[in-house]
Amino acid sequence: MKYYSLPADFKTETIDKYADLNKRYKESRVQETYGNITLGNIYGSGRSADTLPQLNQDRLRHYVKYSMDHGIKFDYTLNAPSLKNMEITSGGLLKIKEFLKILCDIGIDSMTVSLPSLIEIIKTLNPEIKVKVSAISSVNTPNKALAYKKMGADRIVAEEAVNRDFKTLKNIVESFGDKVEVITNVVCYKNCIYRPFHYNSYIFDSVEYGSSYKYYITRCSQRMLNDPSIFLKNSWIRPEDICEYEKIGIHHFKIQGRDVIQTANPAKAVEYYFKEDFDGNLWELIMLFDKNFIPSVFIDNKKLGGFIRPFIEIDNFCKNMCDQCKYCDSFVTKAMDLSHASKFRDYVNSARYDKFSEDLAKEKD
Repeated sequence: MKYYSLPADFKTETIDKYADLNKRYKESRVQETYGNITLGNIYGSGRSADTLPQLNQDRLRHYVKYSMDHGIKFDYTLNAPSLKNMEITSGGLLKIKEFLKILCDIGIDSMTVSLPSLIEIIKTLNPEIKVKVSAISSVNTPNKALAYKKMGADRIVAEEAVNRDFKTLKNIVESFGDKVEVITNVVCYKNCIYRPFHYNSYIFDSVEYGSSYKYYITRCSQRMLNDPSIFLKNSWIRPEDICEYEKIGIHHFKIQGRDVIQTANPAKAVEYYFKEDFDGNLWELIMLFDKNFIPSVFIDNKKLGGFIRPFIEIDNFCKNMCDQCKYCDSFVTKAMDLSHASKFRDYVNSARYDKFSEDLAKEKD
């Protein structure tokens, strides 16, 4: 059985769709959705609050009950990389424990966290709460996985950068057990230099409507459109390749996309993963068929058949030396249509989009 975790849009009709999929497909199921409140929230998560559904405790309570009644669990995301040291002050610790008790009263019995201290707090408060370690925690070795297991973690999300390192993933499974989860629709550039700093910015943006500049998103958009091979270097997993992960003992799959969930179609996306077959633009699938998303490139998923084979069959195939390897680059002409990319590239490099660089230049005048 393959279990999927999806971003919550907090719509009961979406739960109805998931429940229907669970009835129709016997080898895969939507196990849970995940998310957090945004109204009156002081505890950060891994996404900016201005991109998330507006949600208070009462609406969360209704959604959790409806989900549970339909056989679908809910996982609360409390996975900011820092709580501004709140959890290691006596007053802050008491507030966090009070908040966790509220979540338990709502009916939540699973939480995604990134801070080891928070694992200790949760497990001490209520050992029955299931704790999932976020990808933000960068679990990318068996030793890290084992350390979190000894702390009481029930599930871990492997860092996206090891998605195509099958030997490492297999070793992580051997160390942790069968509750290792991987993210399927990875958007971020592998081993991106901005990754830890981008997540650190969410410490503030996930509880306040904060940043004047979308600095990290801007830089990532520029890198990808200036070098389209990066679209292929991202550690996404095609629906057709899910079986390869199952072979090494991975049965849990996470679909990300809380930042687009209000206008996306997650039920449509997850069904392609259930089918393990998709004929279309992989980038639209990765973006969960967000109706506001205008694809800058077309990645023909069917032309990527066999792309994953060297990563599976050759140990240490990816040496993270892209300037020498050129394997992913070779699929650009085979599988990508870049006919519309230039206008998007011009836009993301313009002052109209890159407000940070525009204002930075003004300082020189």
